[in-house]
Amino acid sequence: MVGMERRRDRKKPSTLVVAGCGRVDPIRGDRIAMIARVSIVVLNYNTRALLGACLRSIEQFAPDAETIVVDNASADGSVEMVRVQFPRFELMVSPANVGFARALNWGLRRATGTAILALNADTELCPNTLPGLVALLEQLPRAGILGPCQFADDPDDATSPMIASGFGDPTLSAETARLLFFRDSIAARLRIGAWQKPRTPKRVDWLMGAALLFRRACLDAIKGFDETQFMYGEDWDIGYRARQAGWEIYLVPAAPIIHRENASGQSVFGSSRQAQVLRANLYFHEKHFGRASRRVLALLHLIGAGLRLPLFSFSRARWLAQIEQARAAWQGLQ
Repeated sequence: MVGMERRRDRKKPSTLVVAGCGRVDPIRGDRIAMIARVSIVVLNYNTRALLGACLRSIEQFAPDAETIVVDNASADGSVEMVRVQFPRFELMVSPANVGFARALNWGLRRATGTAILALNADTELCPNTLPGLVALLEQLPRAGILGPCQFADDPDDATSPMIASGFGDPTLSAETARLLFFRDSIAARLRIGAWQKPRTPKRVDWLMGAALLFRRACLDAIKGFDETQFMYGEDWDIGYRARQAGWEIYLVPAAPIIHRENASGQSVFGSSRQAQVLRANLYFHEKHFGRASRRVLALLHLIGAGLRLPLFSFSRARWLAQIEQARAAWQGLQ
């Protein structure tokens, strides 16, 4: 059971009014009216300082949005900080860390908006995050999930690293190229096919789950996140199910957001984080493509880990991480 901070003045979110920014058409660049009621759900686990920055950005750039904070049994004072510093936000507190999907689903079900922005606590809104997302949502009736372009720091700083945010499905052919032929590493070094910010909205198979805007009708149709996995892979799965249900997914370049990547995941899994990502990938393949697909993928990862082990002999931490991945791959073969 989740504990909730209830307030008598709780009301449905009003039409979106975002402070300090224009209402910009993501394709034409002109101003448009926005009619969606927006709710924001923020998921937190032991990232008190980052959560504070996230909530301050909501106060600054989305003061009228219904905001729900779901805390996954943090032990760093996050709950107390929200109660004292952000009393207008609704707070849901889990008595135990129940994982990403289950905790986020609690907040999504509680939200009342026609559009719901799900955020990790290690993100920060920018002036045009919500206007850019909502503008496209209102233009494309089959758009079910939208994602902002993610930056490691201020998007207006030309030196701020951009984080790859929209992707194709992790199919067996794509995983073969990545694991056995080092496609990603070679492309990065030669700058061939490197991920770049699109100039117009880009239709993708799935989006990084740190920041996702859902159309309420889409979220209701697919019944939220799959709660089977504790953490990781939920974004692949929800994207796949949304597309199977006839919805479209877009990365929106007019909507930047700051993402201090993997803050919670690193605190939970440490050096075994990549092994947990692999377990989630294996689960995704078995769920949607069958047991044979899972076993082939596990074999590819096992071979890939073997090829990489000599390359990481200079770093004990990275070598041990490869051992963890090899162990997870071996388990996936069973």
